[in-house]
Amino acid sequence: MKWVGIFLAILGAGSFVLHLTGQEFILLMWIDLLGSSVGNVIRVAMIVVGAVLIGAGFQADADYRLAESLDRVCLAGAGLGIAFWLPVGLGMKWAGDYFTRPALVTIGGLVSYLGLALFVLIVLRWLVYLASPRLGMLLDREVAAYYLSPIAYLVLIGMLVITAFNFWLLVETLTRVRAEAAGEASAVVRFVAYNLWFWLGMLFVVPVTTMRLFAEEKRSGTIEVLMTAPVSEVQVVLAKFLAALLLYGMVISPSAFFLLILHDAGKYEIEVKPLMGVYVGMITVGAMFLSIGLFFSSLTRNQIIAAMLTFAVLILLFSTFVADDFKDRLGVWWPVFEYVAVLLHLGKLATGSMDLKFLLFHLSVVTFMLFVTVKVVEARKWR
Repeated sequence: MKWVGIFLAILGAGSFVLHLTGQEFILLMWIDLLGSSVGNVIRVAMIVVGAVLIGAGFQADADYRLAESLDRVCLAGAGLGIAFWLPVGLGMKWAGDYFTRPALVTIGGLVSYLGLALFVLIVLRWLVYLASPRLGMLLDREVAAYYLSPIAYLVLIGMLVITAFNFWLLVETLTRVRAEAAGEASAVVRFVAYNLWFWLGMLFVVPVTTMRLFAEEKRSGTIEVLMTAPVSEVQVVLAKFLAALLLYGMVISPSAFFLLILHDAGKYEIEVKPLMGVYVGMITVGAMFLSIGLFFSSLTRNQIIAAMLTFAVLILLFSTFVADDFKDRLGVWWPVFEYVAVLLHLGKLATGSMDLKFLLFHLSVVTFMLFVTVKVVEARKWR
């Protein structure tokens, strides 16, 4: 019953996302024939029924998990997030609009962004605890390991500087082509999808953030203590992966904040569909890169070796985009290069067309790399 509910909820939520981009699952193409409103009602009903079935599946231990998940961190974090997001942030934005103070609108947008980010992180943490308290405790451990070391702060500050610099270039570009609506949309999409400095930074960020996940545990000897705890190898691997993914999400989220400034303070109309496709692609591409780094970290106790192996594979994946200039010469091999060229995938998604072929490739690599990582961790038991 629980898995049927998960399937219905994912199908309904995925149908909503695809509907915004003008597409639909083959299984659900019939619902829009009944009308857009009826189709949306069916999607909501699928999500609600799925949630009910999921709740029924967890009913046996729901009270325990709910008590574990609603701790002081969850309640205090959610309260602060909502306070900064709604009354403080939105209030400052309203005051800035009313008194025509763009600076106040920008500050209000920053406060709202921080509040919303905190609220989303707390909700995600609550969902993880609700699904598995042990996985939630492991996730807390990995997140704390990131933010008690200087790595996370150096990565966030460095990528924030790069994003701010690219936003300044974006504003300069939009100022020059203000009269060209198509140029504005193209420049905004390039700011997110074809940000050369951002992706060059990610070539270093991913190896640096993943190299310590298992290699440091092995070097310090804490891996033995961790694996003797009442947790499974799958939970350990998932916790480390989710912690890295949360840090990656914080790295890419400032670009969304800058776009909100552009919309609220600069009064620019931004095309939502292409940006939605790009951000979904950036998340799945980032998850793919992080799973590769996690795998190499599980192979060695030397962090430098793990980082170098990850960097080499990422360079190979990034370099495939140049195949677009030689597709006539590649002949029958061109579809193969197109399928693995991740930057070309973002270009396709930036058109507003949510091509599931590329997203499934990213998620397939994530699933395979996490599976192999679990097997590597399990193999330690037999040494």
